[in-house]
Amino acid sequence: MLRTVDIAGQVVTQDAFTVTGDLDEVSGLLTELASRLHAIRGAMGTTKALTAPVEIPRSNVLLTAEEAAESLRVSRTVVYALIKNGELRSVKIGSSRRIPVAALDEYVDSLRS
Repeated sequence: MLRTVDIAGQVVTQDAFTVTGDLDEVSGLLTELASRLHAIRGAMGTTKALTAPVEIPRSNVLLTAEEAAESLRVSRTVVYALIKNGELRSVKIGSSRRIPVAALDEYVDSLRS
Protein backbone atom coordinates (compact mmCIF):
# COMPACT_ATOMS: atom_id res chain seq x y z
CA MET A 1 0.00 0.00 0.00
CA LEU A 2 1.40 3.39 -1.00
CA ARG A 3 0.58 6.31 1.28
CA THR A 4 1.53 9.96 0.93
CA VAL A 5 1.64 12.18 4.00
CA ASP A 6 2.10 15.96 4.02
CA ILE A 7 4.30 17.00 6.97
CA ALA A 8 4.86 20.74 7.32
CA GLY A 9 4.59 21.24 3.58
CA GLN A 10 6.88 18.27 2.85
CA VAL A 11 5.60 15.26 0.94
CA VAL A 12 6.56 11.89 2.41
CA THR A 13 5.58 8.78 0.46
CA GLN A 14 5.62 5.49 2.36
CA ASP A 15 6.99 2.32 0.67
CA ALA A 16 8.75 4.21 -2.14
CA PHE A 17 9.72 6.79 0.50
CA THR A 18 10.09 9.86 -1.66
CA VAL A 19 10.73 13.08 0.21
CA THR A 20 10.70 16.50 -1.42
CA GLY A 21 11.49 19.93 -0.06
CA ASP A 22 14.37 21.93 1.40
CA LEU A 23 17.18 19.49 2.26
CA ASP A 24 17.82 20.92 5.74
CA GLU A 25 14.12 20.88 6.64
CA VAL A 26 13.61 17.37 5.27
CA SER A 27 16.69 16.11 7.11
CA GLY A 28 15.41 17.61 10.35
CA LEU A 29 11.95 16.12 9.81
CA LEU A 30 13.37 12.67 9.08
CA THR A 31 15.59 12.82 12.16
CA GLU A 32 12.63 13.81 14.32
CA LEU A 33 10.48 11.10 12.73
CA ALA A 34 13.12 8.43 13.39
CA SER A 35 13.39 9.57 17.01
CA ARG A 36 9.63 9.44 17.50
CA LEU A 37 9.36 6.02 15.85
CA HIS A 38 12.12 4.74 18.10
CA ALA A 39 10.25 6.01 21.17
CA ILE A 40 7.01 4.42 19.96
CA ARG A 41 8.71 1.08 19.26
CA GLY A 42 10.35 1.22 22.69
CA ALA A 43 6.98 1.85 24.34
CA MET A 44 5.59 -1.13 22.42
CA GLY A 45 8.45 -3.30 23.65
CA THR A 46 10.16 -3.88 20.31
CA THR A 47 13.00 -2.25 18.42
CA LYS A 48 13.73 -5.08 15.99
CA ALA A 49 12.70 -3.21 12.84
CA LEU A 50 14.77 -0.14 13.66
CA THR A 51 18.32 0.57 12.64
CA ALA A 52 18.82 3.08 15.43
CA PRO A 53 21.17 1.97 18.21
CA VAL A 54 19.59 -0.06 20.96
CA GLU A 55 20.45 1.27 24.38
CA ILE A 56 20.33 -1.32 27.11
CA PRO A 57 20.14 0.23 30.57
CA ARG A 58 23.21 -0.53 32.67
CA SER A 59 20.83 -1.47 35.48
CA ASN A 60 20.27 -4.71 33.55
CA VAL A 61 23.29 -6.62 34.81
CA LEU A 62 22.45 -9.81 32.92
CA LEU A 63 21.08 -9.90 29.37
CA THR A 64 19.30 -12.57 27.42
CA ALA A 65 20.99 -13.85 24.27
CA GLU A 66 18.49 -11.85 22.22
CA GLU A 67 19.23 -8.62 24.12
CA ALA A 68 22.97 -9.21 23.73
CA ALA A 69 22.47 -9.88 20.01
CA GLU A 70 20.55 -6.62 19.58
CA SER A 71 23.26 -4.73 21.40
CA LEU A 72 26.03 -6.26 19.24
CA ARG A 73 23.93 -6.02 16.04
CA VAL A 74 24.28 -9.74 15.35
CA SER A 75 21.87 -12.67 15.39
CA ARG A 76 21.05 -14.70 18.46
CA THR A 77 22.74 -17.68 16.77
CA VAL A 78 26.00 -15.71 16.54
CA VAL A 79 25.78 -14.89 20.26
CA TYR A 80 25.40 -18.58 21.11
CA ALA A 81 28.36 -19.42 18.81
CA LEU A 82 30.50 -16.78 20.58
CA ILE A 83 29.55 -18.31 23.93
CA LYS A 84 30.32 -21.85 22.70
CA ASN A 85 33.73 -20.74 21.35
CA GLY A 86 34.58 -19.03 24.64
CA GLU A 87 34.71 -15.57 23.05
CA LEU A 88 31.76 -14.26 25.07
CA ARG A 89 31.33 -15.00 28.78
CA SER A 90 27.96 -16.11 30.05
CA VAL A 91 26.37 -17.57 33.15
CA LYS A 92 23.72 -20.20 33.52
CA ILE A 93 20.75 -19.55 35.77
CA GLY A 94 18.62 -22.67 35.97
CA SER A 95 18.11 -23.67 32.35
CA SER A 96 18.60 -20.10 31.07
CA ARG A 97 21.80 -18.60 29.69
CA ARG A 98 22.54 -14.94 30.53
CA ILE A 99 25.32 -12.63 29.37
CA PRO A 100 26.76 -10.07 31.82
CA VAL A 101 26.80 -6.54 30.40
CA ALA A 102 30.51 -6.39 31.29
CA ALA A 103 31.08 -9.45 29.07
CA LEU A 104 29.78 -7.51 26.06
CA ASP A 105 32.22 -4.70 26.81
CA GLU A 106 35.07 -7.22 27.15
CA TYR A 107 34.15 -8.87 23.86
CA VAL A 108 34.05 -5.54 21.99
CA ASP A 109 37.38 -4.55 23.55
CA SER A 110 38.90 -7.85 22.38
CA LEU A 111 37.83 -7.03 18.82
CA ARG A 112 39.78 -3.79 18.95
CA SER A 113 43.00 -5.57 19.91
